[in-house]
Amino acid sequence: MVVLSNRTTEAMTISAIPKGKPARTLTLGTGDSRPIFFDQQLRIRYQQGEASQEQLLESYGVYYFGISPVDSMIKLQQIGLGGLISQSADRR
Repeated sequence: MVVLSNRTTEAMTISAIPKGKPARTLTLGTGDSRPIFFDQQLRIRYQQGEASQEQLLESYGVYYFGISPVDSMIKLQQIGLGGLISQSADRR
């Protein structure tokens, strides 16, 4: 599972592509957050202008779409939660 959040000023339409399964199209409105459940690996694809961006996400991560202050492009960033839960022995 991962959680995605949209911190941009427009709705984001993304493709969630779990390993070995068909892609699902999801729309995140401005300010929305949504969990995405998957078994092994998850790729996210989204549009950035004319180009399509794709990123592999880590299990148990929290990510947000935001506008970069450097180049005003939409970026998908992971929110740090003090260590990777997926690699912790105390994952329970």
